[in-house]
Amino acid sequence: MNLVLTGPMGAGKTTIGMRVARALGMEFADTDSMAEEKSGRTICELFSKDGEGKFRELEKEIIKDISKKDNLVIAAGGGAVLDPENMRRLRSNGIIVTLEAAPAVLLERLKGVTDRPLLAVGQNRGTEFGKYLEERAAYYSNTDFRLNTGKTSIEESVGRLLDIAQLPPIRICGCISGKAPEADIRTAIESGVSMVELRLDLIPNPDVKNLVRNCAVPVIATDRKNKARLKEAIQAGCEFVDIEVDSVEKDEIIKLARQNGCKVIVSLHDFDGIPNAFPEKGDADLLKIAVTVKTKEDVQELVNLHSHRDDVIIVGMGPHGTPLRLFSPLLGSYLTYCSVRERTAPGQTDLQTMVRIYREMGLR
Repeated sequence: MNLVLTGPMGAGKTTIGMRVARALGMEFADTDSMAEEKSGRTICELFSKDGEGKFRELEKEIIKDISKKDNLVIAAGGGAVLDPENMRRLRSNGIIVTLEAAPAVLLERLKGVTDRPLLAVGQNRGTEFGKYLEERAAYYSNTDFRLNTGKTSIEESVGRLLDIAQLPPIRICGCISGKAPEADIRTAIESGVSMVELRLDLIPNPDVKNLVRNCAVPVIATDRKNKARLKEAIQAGCEFVDIEVDSVEKDEIIKLARQNGCKVIVSLHDFDGIPNAFPEKGDADLLKIAVTVKTKEDVQELVNLHSHRDDVIIVGMGPHGTPLRLFSPLLGSYLTYCSVRERTAPGQTDLQTMVRIYREMGLR
């Protein structure tokens, strides 16, 4: 797992990130510095001679490479957040922390800086910089944590990031269904999800390819009716595909997923209670157990099942299953699901409530 720092220039990604990496015994990676080293040019030269488009291509290549590695503290260039594919890759194996500060603080820190092509100079410097921040505000909302470095010292900021690095990963998956999936994905990202599940069977006439490719968080593709759409999502680049453990097409889906670098979740649903036996995941990456919880003994049985594993997703359905949805990530469940607009399963908590509770617990 990596620790990824995003935010505007001047927020302290490099200065703070280097200290955090040193304290954690992790390697530090600065995507802007890596672009300069790889190209043999400064960022300004890259922009002026090759254009921003070429720079973004180089940046994308670098992020594709480092996101496959582990135990890095990554300072992502300020514009890396603009590309949804960059953010999907960074999020797939990283906790995202956005560093921020008031515009006046950022400008003061950047006083005398002339090697950043998007930093306006002259009398309009403040106005143009304000526009730059405003245009990117929504992109910086794609994060797990926010840290205002304008209100804390470097030492305090480093300390907060060290605390974050020790927290259990809380992957909140927002379930997308209904007639406005694009809008709901934007809402989910701005509200704090780590990933989304596209319930393709609950989206009328889904544009699978664009829904996957334009999403700025990792995507789980699920369709309980039409497996052809699962194949389309895999080929479009989704990070996970969810298929029933007893589906006749399971082996075919797993084979296609392997060919396209997609991970597989095999899922068991029991709407009556806790089954007598749980299946094995087989060749899949994750096993999802979604069962109806009726008693505290049911909860204990599920906790015993997954607390020693890191390849299980536990979902409690029904009113008694709601608390388990909130606390299962703390007990080892790979992720937890929530509703973005409408519930897609009984007992599902809405996104705003889930994020609020995690923030009150200091986990977001």
